[in-house]
Amino acid sequence: MKIHAVDISGRNQDLQDDSMVEKYEMSDEKYNERADSVRMWKKKMLADKETVGIKDTEENVTLAQTMKIGDRCEVRVKGQGSRRGVVAFIGNTQFKDGVWIGIKYDEPVGKNNGSVAGIKYFECDDKYGGFVRPSDVITGDFPELVLAEMDEI
Repeated sequence: MKIHAVDISGRNQDLQDDSMVEKYEMSDEKYNERADSVRMWKKKMLADKETVGIKDTEENVTLAQTMKIGDRCEVRVKGQGSRRGVVAFIGNTQFKDGVWIGIKYDEPVGKNNGSVAGIKYFECDDKYGGFVRPSDVITGDFPELVLAEMDEI
């Protein structure tokens, strides 16, 4: 059962005018002292985000220093299948801050041809290139997968 009531008497008009209601106001200094405020929560979230970003950058710089162009690798991005290729670029880019690893994939599973926004970082065929963070790359003895091996997996 659904009831829809409409007051046509007009008696509630006084309740809709909030200009007569006294508002509570707090000074910025007093609000800043509160530990349970939205402002404090936002400051904490921002500080946590900056700390994580610094740690991530330091970790990625360290990992990138262990890699060299031409290394065979496997890319393991969370939520995606692993892909194999060769490290083709290591360094900073203009499309996003931080250290990036350019990968020339064995198969057309990439997003580009080694260039992003008109800037060429390395050479490869279209859809064979991609950029990932160093933490998503594992270098080592990862031979190129042939189609017959893929069918067995």
